[in-house]
Amino acid sequence: MKLLSLHIENFGKLKNFDYVFKDGLNTFCTDNGWGKTTLATFIKAMFFGMDKKGNLKPYAAERSKYMPWQGGIYGGSIVFEIGGKTYRVLRTFGPTPESDKFELVDFATGKATKDYSTNLGEEIFGIGKETFTLSTYFPQGMLEGDINDEVRSHLSGANQFAGDVEMHSRAVKNLKSLSRQLVVTSPKVYEIRDCENQIEDGKAALSSFQDKKEQAKEEVEQLKAQLKSLTKKNGEGSKQASQTLLDLNNKKHELENERKEYENTLKNRMSLGYKARFTLLLPLVLMLICTGIFVGLYFANGIKMNLGTLLAVIIALTVVMLVAYICYYSSLKKKSKQKRSEIDVKILELNKQELEIEKLIQAYREADSAKFEKFTEIAAKEKQLAVLENDIRHFDDQIGLLMETIDTEESKLDQMRTKKEELESKQQIVSAVIKFLEEAQENLSKRYVQPMQEKFTQIIGELSEDKSFRLDVDLNTNVDTQIGLKEKQYLSRGKQDLVDICKRFALIDSVFTKEKPFIVLDDPFINLDENVLSNMLKLISKFSQEFQIIYLICHNSRKM
Repeated sequence: MKLLSLHIENFGKLKNFDYVFKDGLNTFCTDNGWGKTTLATFIKAMFFGMDKKGNLKPYAAERSKYMPWQGGIYGGSIVFEIGGKTYRVLRTFGPTPESDKFELVDFATGKATKDYSTNLGEEIFGIGKETFTLSTYFPQGMLEGDINDEVRSHLSGANQFAGDVEMHSRAVKNLKSLSRQLVVTSPKVYEIRDCENQIEDGKAALSSFQDKKEQAKEEVEQLKAQLKSLTKKNGEGSKQASQTLLDLNNKKHELENERKEYENTLKNRMSLGYKARFTLLLPLVLMLICTGIFVGLYFANGIKMNLGTLLAVIIALTVVMLVAYICYYSSLKKKSKQKRSEIDVKILELNKQELEIEKLIQAYREADSAKFEKFTEIAAKEKQLAVLENDIRHFDDQIGLLMETIDTEESKLDQMRTKKEELESKQQIVSAVIKFLEEAQENLSKRYVQPMQEKFTQIIGELSEDKSFRLDVDLNTNVDTQIGLKEKQYLSRGKQDLVDICKRFALIDSVFTKEKPFIVLDDPFINLDENVLSNMLKLISKFSQEFQIIYLICHNSRKM
């Protein structure tokens, strides 16, 4: 395949530009800013089109970067020869790929042909735009490029099986994503530990309540024995008398509590009454505001009435609001007074009942002081017994709740452990599959590393006496030193460019098996020293006997 001619209608700063290509080397030596990179990008765009802008800034996206500076039709054409036939490809570009136009004309017939589609470069060379940029297109300052799946498939011969390498990479990527997801969704160690701690705390609390319950039961048994002994010593009626005394005391406490509650209610009522008085100021404040508004409107000619009428309206409103509020306040005060009276009556009744109970207790005490003390002791123990029995019921409730909580947490812990084991097992399987696939890819890659290394060593041997460069399975260049392999980033900028250029030339021989490509060199030798540059120009001259080369430079020192 070879280029015959091109015509640029408008592309970047280039306008109405024509050029006829020759076989071998085509050199463009022009000043900086002439448009050499623009020309190289145009050639690439004619075969591979232009990507959409996406989220890139205008100066970073090719489509917007090379919009014609002077306006007009954005695009041009290239005439090329392949397989004994001559074609003219015409492309024009718009703001988006949907607005682009493509036409392919067969020179022999002068008519449009469908021998190739808009995917012209891919159909001719068997590679995509990215691989073209990584191999035959040498952009200034961007010579380094990562190997992609398409390059791997061509180097390994897997391109015969469409998409296998790409599907392999996609499978590894998806499996790694699945592995991460399994790790994320698996119960965490701290979650399991927290659950275990909650169970331990619950069991400790359960044990504490059980101990308290047993202690209370022992005290109950002791109290029952004491009560039995006291009842026996003080006759048959002692228990009934002590119970009566206990009931009286309980009733007395209930009445005292009820009286305190009513007294608090009475205090609150009185407090509300004081607050209600202060609200009397509210209508006065409202009237002052209304008066201010009316006066303001009057002097602003917003209300058309004389001053006497305005004052009458204000006074009338004031009187109405005061009367309404006085009625409301009087009603509220009356209800409050009535409620307070009811509370006072209730308190008097409670005081009276309390006094009667006190008299009954005093009667018991005066009837028989010794017996009263015994009855009091029995009543106190009965009361203590009731409290302990109530505590035991409370402990039983707490023990039941804790046992239920512990059962729930233990069930949750079992589920978490089971889930963690299942997910870890799956994650181990996925990791094993990923390792297998990566090892398979590495073994496949080893098939092309040696041929690439030999070709690379041959090319760089013509430029430099340094034989220490090595390629790995990802075609990264390393330097073999006495203390081990070093990445090429340890080298000077010129040395880095040298190894990247040689790697690209080695790739061209290995990747393009379908059709010999043209090579675009966009001033890639600016960092090479004088000796290496001299040898590089000889190498380019040698390559030009086999490939058509477009060589773009801005200085005669790099001219051949």
